[in-house]
Amino acid sequence: MKKLIKLTFLLLSTIVFSQNIPGDWNGILDVGGMKLEIGFTFTEHDGKLSGHMDVPKQMASKLPLSKVEFSDGQLLLQMAMAGIEYTGTLQGKNIEGIFKQAGQKFPLQLIPGKVRLKKRSRPQEPQAPFPYHIEEVSFLNPVEKNKLTGTLTLPEGKGPFPAAILISGSGQQNRDSEVFGHKPFWVIADHLTRMGIAVLRFDDRGVGGSEGDLEQVTSENFADDVRGGIELLQKRKDIHPKKIGLIGHSEGGMIAPIAASKSKEVSWMVLMAGLGTSGEQVLMDQTELISRASGMEDGIIQLTLNTNKKLYDAVKNARNPEEKKEQLTLLLTETFNTNPETASLTDAQKNQLMDAQLAMLSSPWFAYFLKYNPEKIITGFKKPVLVINGTLDLQVPYEANTRGIQLALVKGGNKQVTVRIFENMNHLFQYAETGTISEYEEIETTFEPEVLEVLSMWINQNIK
Repeated sequence: MKKLIKLTFLLLSTIVFSQNIPGDWNGILDVGGMKLEIGFTFTEHDGKLSGHMDVPKQMASKLPLSKVEFSDGQLLLQMAMAGIEYTGTLQGKNIEGIFKQAGQKFPLQLIPGKVRLKKRSRPQEPQAPFPYHIEEVSFLNPVEKNKLTGTLTLPEGKGPFPAAILISGSGQQNRDSEVFGHKPFWVIADHLTRMGIAVLRFDDRGVGGSEGDLEQVTSENFADDVRGGIELLQKRKDIHPKKIGLIGHSEGGMIAPIAASKSKEVSWMVLMAGLGTSGEQVLMDQTELISRASGMEDGIIQLTLNTNKKLYDAVKNARNPEEKKEQLTLLLTETFNTNPETASLTDAQKNQLMDAQLAMLSSPWFAYFLKYNPEKIITGFKKPVLVINGTLDLQVPYEANTRGIQLALVKGGNKQVTVRIFENMNHLFQYAETGTISEYEEIETTFEPEVLEVLSMWINQNIK
């Protein structure tokens, strides 16, 4: 749940064309006296805008924006995974606006020009030469027939080898699940392949050469993408057809069981910070934990939780799309007008924010995620499962979710369940101090070696 930042509510929305915006912009964010340089790069293709954000001080680059809109001089940017929104107005050559994250807002002026990036040390990133084979591959989703592209790493020798498919969390991720300069899936694939396990990792829809609808999809569609990878591996002579497993992280730990429920060929699963409660409960817990860790006042936290609960109920209970839009519009309008963080925005900025929120809350993905019941999916899997999480995971809290997964598997009669909890590790399986998202990029380690060892040892011990 897919990185950043791996919150679970990222979905691409409609993007509109504009003049004057494509190119590089930068500004300085004053966060409690700390000056933070931020850069944005916008590109236009076929009348549509897209973009990414760079934060040099945090050594984070090319963080994808989930939404870029510019119309009548009004700019709206959104990075839903990180809870970031920016609304601004073009004034002359500059853009004057408000940057918001985790319930806080800061003025931010953007001026034309590129921000300078610093290279962060990532000592775990694999370097050539490699003692294994690397092959570029592509395959089709068996239902929608969209193409996915990826990389298959194969141990030396003839095989056939056991194989793992890596499944990323919320949002559009590349095959390395890259975030803040970290490439965790590359690190995992390198380690497992050195330990005799073939690994397939692939670009999500809309990334690299991977194709597919992004507006009318749910996690089930992503599970079908994974099934295409399973079919690819099943056809290869160098892969053992009865030793293919899935490794899912965050929302990927929700997608993996869905794919396994549709494919008898899945022989084992590893759920890394996967969902063991409903999607709604994960979002509520996530919001509270991240807000508290960020220093938000109790009153504001409770107000946010109450508002979110009303919005989620509207999404779940509406009888049709029209009723859903009407109820959400009323709730959001009330919130924007009474919340001091948004009450001062211009009508144009409120309208842009409204459109962005409605697009996310009304999406098929969001409704499916809220209603997701892991017990209905996980209970039917009777093969080996490894469940892991960290005690400092603020995005998918470890206690409720690992317990939920374990209970569902045991209820279904699965006697091959292993649970490992790692003390003081965050959502990305890094040793951390607070578990907050701001630490992700500051930590040099991409994925703790001891967790890699647990993964490879468990897989090799449980593959029969």
